[in-house]
Amino acid sequence: MEQIKHAAIRTVDEYIITGKDHGRCIQKAVELGLATIGEGRIKQNMQGFVTDNYRFIGRKEALALGLKNGQIDKRMVSNDEAFSEMLWMEEIYYGKHHYDKRKGYFIP
Repeated sequence: MEQIKHAAIRTVDEYIITGKDHGRCIQKAVELGLATIGEGRIKQNMQGFVTDNYRFIGRKEALALGLKNGQIDKRMVSNDEAFSEMLWMEEIYYGKHHYDKRKGYFIP
């Protein structure tokens, strides 16, 4: 079954930047010169996730996928979008995944 592997953003130029969370993805895009903070080049609807099938999906589809495959704990869902913290932040979201730059989210 398809798995969420990375938080990701898609720039207006169609570059996809991955990382542990969306803040780090945005920071990386700025460092690479693909975005400027406050410029509006990375909009909310351009934040999502990349799956192990190398597919970029939005936050809503990621929530559905994460609930279906057990990556996201349904006790912590308060809206219709996934947040990367739902995968790795144990203290708040019962997240059980670790993160590796190459492997993405994984359960040790």
